[in-house]
Amino acid sequence: ARIYAVEKRAKQRAAKEETFTAEDRKSLRLKHAKPLLDKLKGVLDEKAETIVPRSALGGAISYARNEWPRLVAYLEDGSLEIDNNLAEQSIKPFVIGRKNWLFCNSASGAEASAVIYSLLQSAKANKLPLNQWLTHVLEQLPRCTTDEQRKMLLPHRFDTELLKKN
Repeated sequence: ARIYAVEKRAKQRAAKEETFTAEDRKSLRLKHAKPLLDKLKGVLDEKAETIVPRSALGGAISYARNEWPRLVAYLEDGSLEIDNNLAEQSIKPFVIGRKNWLFCNSASGAEASAVIYSLLQSAKANKLPLNQWLTHVLEQLPRCTTDEQRKMLLPHRFDTELLKKN
């Protein structure tokens, strides 16, 4: 909870201060979250010596220690989120609706659906106006003659100024 409190503080600062950068978030994490994680690592290492490895707690400790480099990687890059909750939340509607999409009864149909869903979720993540963006992409895609032109329509590379011109 204390580690997530650091993340909450970073989000609040980012909302208030336009100049709050990923580097500032990294500094905040290193100052406040890293000591908490270091303390947790010490407890894990200490308990690993006394807890039976095959017990539930021993297994949890082993798992945490084995995954430690991946757990603390977010400390070194302020643009990374602490968890994958955003990704989990974005796919939840598709997981819930899986039975509704039984029409994807072929590999190519499932692949096409996955591409469309991924593009739409990426557009949401990039804060694009979905209807305008999708309309623009569907209108422009047939006119694209190079891979570079097609890549410029992808959500993370899309120039929103193009929507204002239409």
